[in-house]
Amino acid sequence: MSHLPKIVYDDSDEIPEIFVTGVFGGVSPLGATIIPYVEDPVFESADFTPELRVSEVKRTPKVRIRMTPVAFKSMAQWMTKRLEQYEDRFGKIELKAQPGSSDHQDSVDFQ
Repeated sequence: MSHLPKIVYDDSDEIPEIFVTGVFGGVSPLGATIIPYVEDPVFESADFTPELRVSEVKRTPKVRIRMTPVAFKSMAQWMTKRLEQYEDRFGKIELKAQPGSSDHQDSVDFQ
């Protein structure tokens, strides 16, 4: 019987915390890449009037996460379970696909 090492979790206060509004990425034979991002509206005018319109949306990537196929599948299973728990408690989340998404660069609206 093989001996497995003890896993020690370093509960550091220095773990950065980020808030994201979406994610895109892709897969390869080596694993997966996910890139969480934040979207901020850019307005046509600096004046806050009733006619204020969004001229573009600035998408800012926050981090590039690369993982092995095993880590990718494990993360997907973990997130699926947490999503089920969330929806059981707070209700079903409806997603609206955004224009420009594709098979290798998925993008969804989290609002």
